[in-house]
Amino acid sequence: KNQNMAVDDKEIAAQFDKIKAQFPTEEDFNKSLSRELYTADELKSEIRKGKMINSLLDADVYGNINVSEKDAKKFYDEKRDLFQRPETIKARHILIKLEQNADSETVAKAEKQMKEIAKQQKEGVGFEELAKQYSEGPSAANGGDLGYFPRGAMVKEFEDTAFALKPGEVSDIIRTPFGLHLIKAEDAREAGIMEFAEVKEKVIGRLKALEKRKVLEGYIAELRKKADVKTFI
Repeated sequence: KNQNMAVDDKEIAAQFDKIKAQFPTEEDFNKSLSRELYTADELKSEIRKGKMINSLLDADVYGNINVSEKDAKKFYDEKRDLFQRPETIKARHILIKLEQNADSETVAKAEKQMKEIAKQQKEGVGFEELAKQYSEGPSAANGGDLGYFPRGAMVKEFEDTAFALKPGEVSDIIRTPFGLHLIKAEDAREAGIMEFAEVKEKVIGRLKALEKRKVLEGYIAELRKKADVKTFI
């Protein structure tokens, strides 16, 4: 407060709404406030205090922290065992949703639709384009892109099919508990140590976090030395 670390009321409201949105209903949110012995205004006050503290730390404490690429590379070279990567593949898929207990008519309709999609793909229509147009999965907007994933991340039927493909290959139609899929493998990575370029930003972020913690502990220790601390026990 002495340093006029002001916080925009819009930031407070946005953080408050973000916290509130984590609860299914407003009643659940209010019950949680009651359990924590908070009112809504008190929660907003705590949010404001936290943002003011962070502003102070960013301005006066963390400002001189700098982790270079050289620092990150040194950490990487000394701790290479931390950067083990499992076998992964990069794939896209097209999903037509189908309940596990769907009747034969619904199954036949879904299979007909997926066969038509597969036919278009074989005739040269781009897999990504088809995924955007037809897929009913959450990755549809990204052309069915699932990114890289290791074994164990997908249901078994999907995993077994995906890992059996070579980059560029497209699977036959398969069924999982989610529905019918076409899968296209785009890349494969063997298990091993990740390259520095892949992890550089994460290493820099981690080293910065460690340095911030160390600097903060020193800052608080200095504040305690200057403060008149009274303990009532």
